[in-house]
Amino acid sequence: MAAFLYDRMVTDHEYVQRVRQQRPSALLPVIAAASARWHSDTWWSSPYRKYTPWALADVARTSLSYGNEHRGDGSCTERDLLSMLAAYAALTDPMVRDKGSAESVASWLLRVSGEQFTYQESGFNDLARSAALFSQTTPARTPKCLVDGWDEELLGCPLSDYVGVTQLLQVSALRNEGRFDPAWLSQPQMEKICSIIPEHTIREVTERHFVIDQKAFKAENEERRLSRDPHLRRFEYNPLRGRPFLSGFGTGYLAPSSHLIIPKGSPLGLYYMGIAHFGNDFARELGDLFEQYVGRQLRQLPDAEVHAEIVYQDERRSVDWIVLFDNLVLLVEVKSTRPTQQLRLGVLDRTSAALRQIRHAGFNPRVLGVRAGQPACGVEAASVS
Repeated sequence: MAAFLYDRMVTDHEYVQRVRQQRPSALLPVIAAASARWHSDTWWSSPYRKYTPWALADVARTSLSYGNEHRGDGSCTERDLLSMLAAYAALTDPMVRDKGSAESVASWLLRVSGEQFTYQESGFNDLARSAALFSQTTPARTPKCLVDGWDEELLGCPLSDYVGVTQLLQVSALRNEGRFDPAWLSQPQMEKICSIIPEHTIREVTERHFVIDQKAFKAENEERRLSRDPHLRRFEYNPLRGRPFLSGFGTGYLAPSSHLIIPKGSPLGLYYMGIAHFGNDFARELGDLFEQYVGRQLRQLPDAEVHAEIVYQDERRSVDWIVLFDNLVLLVEVKSTRPTQQLRLGVLDRTSAALRQIRHAGFNPRVLGVRAGQPACGVEAASVS
């Protein structure tokens, strides 16, 4: 197969019809095996670099949403999957329709960053960050949600067990072509794991937070669609992000996109789960934790003096952290806001939308006591993602 199977742009309709040629029961195991094989940065070595995690996840989403078991002969090969991935790589975009104006290029950059960047994060570092953020950081304000037992209420188990289950499911999927079978927990080699995290906890957490069937997937995919523009369909929310394993596709559970397992145990995954359960109070309290977490990291800097925000007499506040070096003042503003889906799709006035979400606290170097001639610069800490 040529590196570029399509020497033209492909419409979303043509791409969807190509995916629908194979039955989901035949196609999804092939996608899962490919996702496990070309995991992390190894997709750079995949055939023609077409096995990108975002493309595999969308082929799976398309098959689950629009495929049926009455197509094809029940077989699916790697060549079939590669042709779908090639079609995905050639999909048209509103930027082409709008002839590459500055506005359309900026919108395209927003879409591509939302599509690709979340797959390029360090997964196991994110799991460690969940412990550092939720278990090892002291909030500055008295919490209402993040009190003792919040994790049991939200997750059905301690946070450490939930993160452990996430890691177990990830390793299982990578070593077993995207599969995890709860029956494996009864095998002798699993005794050490189950002595730390009880078998019933692993089963319950997996079923409660990680598994979805095709019918529920279809319903959620339809419910979460915000735009009917076919150019934007592939950039919309994929329900596999919320529940990366499928039931009903052979023995145990199948993960078509193994890249989406670890994020369930990350601060970002917990952020969305917490908001769904506790509401906006959880987001505010997590924002406070994140601010204190950033302060903890800044205090690791050698030869630097770190100060928390300053409250002025008129109740205005400075930036969150002020870091004093011998020859520089670093002003750090911490934000934990997430971009809306409309913003990620590039369908809003990006300037005003971004400004509403990211408001820098006003700071004046003279008010902060910066010495004459001493340079000052400002940075913004990344969100919980």
